[in-house]
Amino acid sequence: MIKRVDSIPQKDCTACSVCLAVCPQNCIEMKADKEGFLYPFVDIHKCIECEECYTNCPSVNFNKEALEPYKNEVYACQIIDENIRRISSSGGAFSALSYPVLNLKGYVCGVSYTSDFKAVRHTIVNNEKELDDLRRSKLLQSDKNDIFLSIEKLLKEGQRLLFSGTPCEVFALKSFLAKEYKYLYTCDLICGCVASPKIYRKYLEHLENKYNSRIKSVNFKDKSKGWQERGIRIDFENGKSYVSDNANDPYMVSFHSRYGIRPSCFNCKFRGMDRLSDITLGDFWGLKYYHKSLDDNQGTSYVMVNSQKGKDLLMETKRNMHIQKMEIDITEYSNTYNLRVLSSPSPADELNRSEFYNDLDVMEFDELFDKHLKSICLERKRKKEEYLRKLEAGIC
Repeated sequence: MIKRVDSIPQKDCTACSVCLAVCPQNCIEMKADKEGFLYPFVDIHKCIECEECYTNCPSVNFNKEALEPYKNEVYACQIIDENIRRISSSGGAFSALSYPVLNLKGYVCGVSYTSDFKAVRHTIVNNEKELDDLRRSKLLQSDKNDIFLSIEKLLKEGQRLLFSGTPCEVFALKSFLAKEYKYLYTCDLICGCVASPKIYRKYLEHLENKYNSRIKSVNFKDKSKGWQERGIRIDFENGKSYVSDNANDPYMVSFHSRYGIRPSCFNCKFRGMDRLSDITLGDFWGLKYYHKSLDDNQGTSYVMVNSQKGKDLLMETKRNMHIQKMEIDITEYSNTYNLRVLSSPSPADELNRSEFYNDLDVMEFDELFDKHLKSICLERKRKKEEYLRKLEAGIC
């Protein structure tokens, strides 16, 4: 039996697009399924049955035991430029890590929005002005297309490059390259899951109709009310803005309800403390319990160093970033404040999930919300109010 990438179960496929890059016949295309997630489609008329797509699939070949152990170090980081920190999702560590690479005429690869903000893709930039497109959390899975081939070309030319992505994307890049490059630096994210591009697109179309205007910008972690009270903000070309906290926004509720999560995220092989990346980035939640003076509610990056190369790069940012090494039990912290480093999301109810996507095709977003998400939204709101009451009482 010929082994092709389209025979891999959906629960294992991360849409990393390595199969696209290695196919000698260019006979693989990434197509969206009913839920809007990309999967490889093989044109069997062009396929020469070489099995390259299958044998190079990171999900098939993942071996966590092969990862070299490294004593992880954790840092709390805040970029010195307050304007950059303000527009960043947390403390601006990604920007600070990019500067040493860009200053040496290198390149940075991260996720940017398409021109209409209705999809995201991995993009390579080589200057600070373009870097702004890569800042801020996107929460969506990117379309990688031929990005790995472009990265390989730059590395073979001896260029420096910083790659940022989810843990599965970093593993996919390293798997595709199949060798170490001296000037490749990798950052992965504390990632819980990626969301359905289809739900996101329909949500934005709903808001465009409601506000009677095209979208000008999207920010999933707007800090106008402070980092702790971050929420979603969408600005429109007509000057109007939509602002909501995460507990009440329909898209964020769908994201946290697990309706919108890619199936492979429920079975993620790439979480854990043993990371293939040089650096892991995230939000430093619970900072006040570890270093109260840094907790200014403007955003602080959790930076976990996973290799000597990562540590060397971090130390190069000292002129641009405040770096505070944290003496903490990483496993204990991760279980308390960044649980998704170690664990997978709870399984979703498949019957309700199927009904949800059937309704997504025929219902207006308001109707969809009332039927599937309203009760979840109310429960999230109740839990948030309970948490705030405990916070004020000093219980948590």
